[in-house]
Amino acid sequence: MGPRHGILPKNVPIPELIKDVESFIQTLSLEENEKNGVRSRCARIIQNFMEKPRTPDHFRKYYHITSKFIRDNPDIVVSKSDKGNTTVVMYREEYTRGVNNQLSDSTTYKILNRDSTRKTQDNINKFLKTLRDEQMITGTQYKELIRHNSIPPKLYCLRKTNKQVASFRPIVSCIGSPGYNVGSFLHKI
Repeated sequence: MGPRHGILPKNVPIPELIKDVESFIQTLSLEENEKNGVRSRCARIIQNFMEKPRTPDHFRKYYHITSKFIRDNPDIVVSKSDKGNTTVVMYREEYTRGVNNQLSDSTTYKILNRDSTRKTQDNINKFLKTLRDEQMITGTQYKELIRHNSIPPKLYCLRKTNKQVASFRPIVSCIGSPGYNVGSFLHKI
């Protein structure tokens, strides 16, 4: 259904929702009165959602049918397309073959002998410590930027639907990787 649509849950877990909102608010570097403002806005949003009259959700039935079909057919992959707001359904074997074809290009990709995630994380953290010690970043910024238990970036591919020949666009997701926090910080500057 896409990122702009969703199935409304039958029961909203209010205590868990409030706990998650509070946990998020604690990560913000704001004054207490600003945090209270965020809490107030979130409480109003939750209250408005709960008081909103419910209309019958006709998509729920089709969502469950589709979910069951995908579970029962593990040889099928469903993903977004490269361009446009479309969904692509393809055989897993076709997807794997396309990704492996991308990775076989030795001019673009190189096989590493070992995982360098930990070493990269340690180097970045060491550099951030130097920046903090030289007062180029604050202690709070240092705590927000350092990483522990990083994971390597993940590669996935999106099918190009505007091409006659089946081809894929590689996407590297760096969420949770050693440089993610620093990259996000630099992006905001």
